[in-house]
Amino acid sequence: MFSKDLKQLLDEKYLEYNKSEFFIETDPIQIPKCFEEKEDIEIAGFLAASLAWGHAAHDYQEMQRVDAINGLCTP
Repeated sequence: MFSKDLKQLLDEKYLEYNKSEFFIETDPIQIPKCFEEKEDIEIAGFLAASLAWGHAAHDYQEMQRVDAINGLCTP
């Protein structure tokens, strides 16, 4: 597969699946989406992924609590 074909395929899949109905409300990956700065998104994503390993619903609540305490994010 050529890189142009791969890019086209990935762009099509992005448009197909990047819709809110495919996301779980309590998925910790929702936390980084409320940030605007690239660095904040990366840090929140790393923390959410690290803490959520196998405990997504519980860790989503914990990440919301931590963000609320720090005044960082209001999902």
